[in-house]
Amino acid sequence: MMRKPDMRTVKTTTAVSVAVLAMLAVPANAAMASDFQQDERDYTAAVSRSITLTSELKTGADEAKAKTVNAKDDDAATRFARESLRSRIAKAADVHAVSKEKATVFNVSSLTDQAVSSGRTAKSLSSSIDDGVRKVDDAVAAHRLRDARKNLETAAENGRKTLESSNGKVDDDNNRGQLSDVLNKTKATAASADADAIGRTAKTLNDLIAKVNADVQSRADREARQAAQAQRVQTVQQAAAYSPSASRSTGYSYAASPAASGSARPGYSTSASCALDSAADHCQGAVDGGGLVDMSYSGGHIYAQHNGTGGAWINGLQAGQTFTMNGSTYRVNGQSIEGAQYAPGSGDWMQTCDGNGNHLVGVTKIN
Repeated sequence: MMRKPDMRTVKTTTAVSVAVLAMLAVPANAAMASDFQQDERDYTAAVSRSITLTSELKTGADEAKAKTVNAKDDDAATRFARESLRSRIAKAADVHAVSKEKATVFNVSSLTDQAVSSGRTAKSLSSSIDDGVRKVDDAVAAHRLRDARKNLETAAENGRKTLESSNGKVDDDNNRGQLSDVLNKTKATAASADADAIGRTAKTLNDLIAKVNADVQSRADREARQAAQAQRVQTVQQAAAYSPSASRSTGYSYAASPAASGSARPGYSTSASCALDSAADHCQGAVDGGGLVDMSYSGGHIYAQHNGTGGAWINGLQAGQTFTMNGSTYRVNGQSIEGAQYAPGSGDWMQTCDGNGNHLVGVTKIN
């Protein structure tokens, strides 16, 4: 016969089981709460990082827009790089930072994934835009370097031609020497990747070319002035030496006075003076006006008078004779030039004309 269970024992056993289960449940709930708190912190950090990366993307995109503006001298490679950068910037406009939402144990994981994904997209596009900017800069630099080398090549070619054409045509070879020195270094400079240095060398060459050309022109101008001056002097001398009168047969005849005799001549005075080197036209007018004209030049003086206006006495001067002029005594030193075309190199001279044309008689001032 079965015994009935002791209800006190059953009640005690049940109470113990419930207590044990309650004790087991407390640690499990605490662990779940701790995990959720960590997940929520991770979510908050992901949102913050998404916001930061998206802000950096927007800033970088705005700054990069300046690189997308085409320049008038862009080559094809540069235009392509700018267009590619514009496309990358356009993609950045569609990226937005995530907003923080209410997280629960059921959605915290997916919200965190969205925030992380948003941050990664922003970072990737930032890197893409940075790469696009570098490609634009590289294209611009490559184009600039090619242009600099081309300009240097042109300057060097012009420099070589100038150096050759100016040989023997300048008074001072200093600028030609500098041009030659720079030309010798041009090849090494062009081989470098320094567009600024190449540009400076090209400018130096062009400046020296201009200076050498100026030296050539300066010498040509000087020679032209000297030739013109020589021509004016010749004209004045011829005008002072000849006294033309109309002649039906030859057009001009020249009346020479016979030589005077005696060892001394009377006194004479100049009626005008002029600088033959710088004012030949003035001298011409003075001689044509009559009287004895003192024409100073770099080597001395020429005292000229038309033989038809009183200068015939000069033809009669003999070596050793003395005469006074402007209160000073002069002696005829024996030098004589017939048919002179230009002023003598130095000395004092009396000038008129005789049957042979220009007649210059050398004189020396003795007191």
